[in-house]
Amino acid sequence: MRKIDFIGNRKIFGMVSLILFVGSIVLIQVKGVKKNVDFAGGTQVMVTFADSSIKTKTIRDLVEPIDKKATVYHNEDDTSASFTIKIKSPEVEKGKEAEASLERLHKLEAGFASINNDEKKLLDFVNTLPEEKVVQSLVIGNILGVTGTDTDIESAYKDIYSKMKEQLAGSNTIGELAGKVAPENAAKMEQALRLAFPSVNRVTRDLFNATLIKFNPLNRDLSADYLDIADQIVAYREGHDDFVTDMNDLTASLKVQEGEDAEKLNDFLKGHFTLGSYNITSNSTFSPSIAAELLSKAWEAILFAIIGILIYISMRFTMGYAVASVVALIHDVVIALGAFSLVGAELSNPVVAAFLTIVGYSLNDTIVVFDRIRENIRNHRKAELPVVMNNSINQTLSRTLVTSLTTFMVVIVIYFGANVTLKDFAFPLLIGIIVGTYSSIFVASPVLLFWSKTIKPINKEK
Repeated sequence: MRKIDFIGNRKIFGMVSLILFVGSIVLIQVKGVKKNVDFAGGTQVMVTFADSSIKTKTIRDLVEPIDKKATVYHNEDDTSASFTIKIKSPEVEKGKEAEASLERLHKLEAGFASINNDEKKLLDFVNTLPEEKVVQSLVIGNILGVTGTDTDIESAYKDIYSKMKEQLAGSNTIGELAGKVAPENAAKMEQALRLAFPSVNRVTRDLFNATLIKFNPLNRDLSADYLDIADQIVAYREGHDDFVTDMNDLTASLKVQEGEDAEKLNDFLKGHFTLGSYNITSNSTFSPSIAAELLSKAWEAILFAIIGILIYISMRFTMGYAVASVVALIHDVVIALGAFSLVGAELSNPVVAAFLTIVGYSLNDTIVVFDRIRENIRNHRKAELPVVMNNSINQTLSRTLVTSLTTFMVVIVIYFGANVTLKDFAFPLLIGIIVGTYSSIFVASPVLLFWSKTIKPINKEK
């Protein structure tokens, strides 16, 4: 079998590695590396559906038009259809972040509602209510900020109600109806309608209390609250797997104070709250500073992995082998990160896992070559070290290439057949496999030879 002179051409390949390494560093510094919501900050929403058959793909398909790189996880410890969604903060003008986040939340809610046609059910519900109830709900909320006397405000919302009645039958979503009724102020109109007729499954204890205080269906003193009713509603919901499925059963379970008319409360709840098929259990934002801390911990994980490798190989082999391995690892990670920056992919938790995989994969190939070098040094002590190294690389070449090619084919399938998140995971692996195979031959061994010639000869060690 013809032997390839890898060591003899080490200067040529060393120059190639240097160009790729320096080029990657420059690219990372100039272009930077995009970060996904895990490391850039954004919004985290936890949502649970009454229908336990809903799959992660369904939620991902709904979220993708809002944020293509959003992350969606199924909460595996939950027996219901419970999901965590992370969306990066929208890139908008300064001062408009809150408005943009609210708009995206409404889009998410519309998407969640579409799964079980909640939006259409809500519109049908509003269509059955008498004018006075709809107008009263809109007036008390007054999200549109109508000014003037009480009569002026009521008159303005009566006009809005008239427009709503004309458009209700031909609308399928709250957003669509809002756009028809108030095209110049559609976002606020949509918010007004959602707040006027919320889902009993999505309202918090405090919001129940605030809503009941505003409408005061039991005619309590102005200084009195409705926490007793709010607590009963929340307790009922929690006792039914966090979902109210029968409004009549809920209202029948509520106890009012002595002298109060329970029927008034029941009528109010039935005419103001819908059921809804999903529940947003958490909606929180996390800042870039918190995300930066997560990113710092991720790089620490890679750094500690490299330090651990340095210690292990120095014990298993010698320090020269350890240093050569780490140089090859750093070479692989930097070039893979440079390629990642070049294509504009986003750094995420799965991507950090991919880089840790690159570290392990690259090391595996390198150790195979080093083990053969050490074995051949022991068996051929009089032979020149470059010759021993070259023979060792040639002897392990077929094994290295077959292993790399097999892994490469598997990752190719993942890359072209998976969703966006897995593609971002697979891409650095593709680069890492190529660069890792290259470095185990053209970087690690030449560095080991350099160490042996300039610092401590490895063929003199026992």
